[in-house]
Amino acid sequence: MVAPRFCTALSVAVLSFVVALPASAQGNDAPRYQTPPSAMVDMVDAKLIPQTALSPNGEWLMLLDRPALPSVAELAQPELRLAGMRINPRTNDQSRTQYANGIKFVRVADRTEKAVSNLPANVRIADALWSPDSKRVAFTVVRDTGLELMVVELGNGGNARKLLDRNINGITARSFAWFGDSKSLLVAAIPVSRGAPPRAPQVSSGPLVQENLGRRNAARTYQDLLRNAHDEALFEYYSQTEVLRVNLEGGVTTLASGLVRNMQPSPDGQYVMLQYVKRPFSYSVPVSRFALRTEIRDAQENDAGALVKVLSDLPLAEDEDSDPDAVRKGPRNYQWRSDSNATIAWVQAAPTEKRNSIGDYLFSLSAPFNDEPQLMEKTDLRIQSVLWA
Repeated sequence: MVAPRFCTALSVAVLSFVVALPASAQGNDAPRYQTPPSAMVDMVDAKLIPQTALSPNGEWLMLLDRPALPSVAELAQPELRLAGMRINPRTNDQSRTQYANGIKFVRVADRTEKAVSNLPANVRIADALWSPDSKRVAFTVVRDTGLELMVVELGNGGNARKLLDRNINGITARSFAWFGDSKSLLVAAIPVSRGAPPRAPQVSSGPLVQENLGRRNAARTYQDLLRNAHDEALFEYYSQTEVLRVNLEGGVTTLASGLVRNMQPSPDGQYVMLQYVKRPFSYSVPVSRFALRTEIRDAQENDAGALVKVLSDLPLAEDEDSDPDAVRKGPRNYQWRSDSNATIAWVQAAPTEKRNSIGDYLFSLSAPFNDEPQLMEKTDLRIQSVLWA
C-alpha cells in the first residue's frame, strides 16, 4: 500500500533537508534541493503496482498507474482545515488524496492492451468509474484550478474527451456516479454563480462565545474543526454544490443545489438520493455530526428535481455517547438496493434500555415511497455495510 500522504511529506522533507546541508556548508547564497545518488532515487521512485478495476462484464481490466511519491510542488499546495476536512482551495478537492498518472485497458481473454489518447499532459486522475454496460469509463482530472470530468469509450479507439465545461466539487462523498442506463451521469458541480471566496475580516466584530450546557458527558477529541464565523463562511462556500444529470452529449439537467454531502442515483435512473448539511454548524464536532437532511428527488426530465420524499431530517449531534460502539441517533448508511429498481435501505440503532447494549435495525422502502418502511433484519451488533444479491 502507498504510505499516507502526511507520512510521505515528512519523509521527503527529511530527505531534502539531509541532502541540502552540504550546499549550505559550501557557502551558496540560497540552498536548493539536491538530487541524491541514483541508487536512492531508484529506490524512492520505484514504480508502484497499478491500481486495477474489472469491468462489470468481466471482459476488460482498467489499469491506473500511480506515482511513487507526490512532488514537492504538490506538498506545497494550500490547505484549509474545516469541519474535520482538509480542502485544497485551488481545486475544491480533498487535499490528501492519491491520484493516477496513467490509464490503459487490458482485455482479459487475450491480454490485448488499449491505450487512452487525448489525455492532458502530466495528467492526474483522481477517480475513475466503469459504466454499468462496460463500454465507457468516466474519470476526473486534477487541473491547477479545479477538477474536470472526462469520459473514454473503448469502442472509439480509447479517445478521451471532456464531458462538462464546469469544474467538479471534489469534497462530496463521491463527485460523480453513473446512472443505470450508462448514457448519463450524476455530477456534483460547482455553481456557476459562485463568486470569490469570503475574505477574513480585518477586525473582529465581537468575542467568540461557546457555551457548555446540557447534561454532563465525556467529549471526544477531533481535529480540524471550525473555529469562527470566517471558517463557517469558508466551509459553506467550498461545500456549495449543484447536482446535475449530464448525458454523454453534454446535455445538462439541474436536479438540486445546496451543501450536498452525498448523492446516489437509483438503479432504474428515475430517482436520486441526496443528503444536505444544514446550519447551525458546530465548533466541537466534524461535518459527519452536522444537521443532515436526506431526501429523494425525481431524476426524470419532465419532473427533474421535484421533491419525492424526505427520508430524515436529523439535528446537530453534539451530545455523543462515550461508548466506543455508539453511533449517531437516527437513520444512517442510506443506499439503494442494487437488486431492485428503486428501493432505498438504511440502518438505524435499535432502541435499548440496557447500558452498553448495542444492536441495529435494517429498513427498506420501495417506490413510490408512500408505505411504511419495512423492517428487514435486526442484529445484535453494529451493521457496517450491506451487499445485495
